[in-house]
Amino acid sequence: MSQHQGFIIEQMNGLLNCEKSCLLEAVEQSISRSLQVFPFDRITLIPASKLQLISKQYFSAQRYDNQKLVFDFYVNLQSEAVNEYLAGLSIIRDWRYYNALSLRQSSNTILRALYKEGFNSHYTLPLTMFGELQGGLAISTMTEQPCRAEYLQVMQLLSRAWLMCWREAKFSASVATDYEQRQADKVNLESLTRRQLQVLRMIGSGKSNQVVAGELNLSIRSVESHKYRIGDKLNLAAGDTLTKFAMRHNIWQ
Repeated sequence: MSQHQGFIIEQMNGLLNCEKSCLLEAVEQSISRSLQVFPFDRITLIPASKLQLISKQYFSAQRYDNQKLVFDFYVNLQSEAVNEYLAGLSIIRDWRYYNALSLRQSSNTILRALYKEGFNSHYTLPLTMFGELQGGLAISTMTEQPCRAEYLQVMQLLSRAWLMCWREAKFSASVATDYEQRQADKVNLESLTRRQLQVLRMIGSGKSNQVVAGELNLSIRSVESHKYRIGDKLNLAAGDTLTKFAMRHNIWQ
């Protein structure tokens, strides 16, 4: 691995010195760069979640642009083959190698599809963090000759960095989304009338419609009308409720 030390340092520095907003782009570039340096035909960083696969949250680079990524086809069909492929990552701890024969005779349709695409070697590596499976690295080549162990060692090292950057980018995006939502909630709260805010506080305290109506000397229908208008002004997401909103923002009597 010493002869590739310069490449490893170059990639690590690029990932570590990258702005958070550009982390995902940096990961994609690093994967593509690795494809230029090593004799692989496709490198794919995949999540350990079918939901993430369906939403195309994976990275892949391939040597030939005219090839259709096998995951695109099977994920769109939501095939059980995807579940089987992901499950295979959870039962291994190191690289798993599939030669042409094992690809062709595999019971998994994704692996057989790789063979039909022209790949004769396929490697999978589980990626874990804090003892939990976070995803996997898949490498495919059209040659039947096994890859040098040194190349796989470099990929294993870089894949850890890719995974960390991937997780950091997801966390940063989540924080940014949460901040934006709170800012929007603040603006929406300011649009409530005094009476509507009073009703919301009582709801946040766990009071029923009947109790709210009694304390405010309103009819139950009026309380329900207030709640409807409050929900409309707060622009609640599907599955959200006034009670959850009030608790989230510490709104109660």
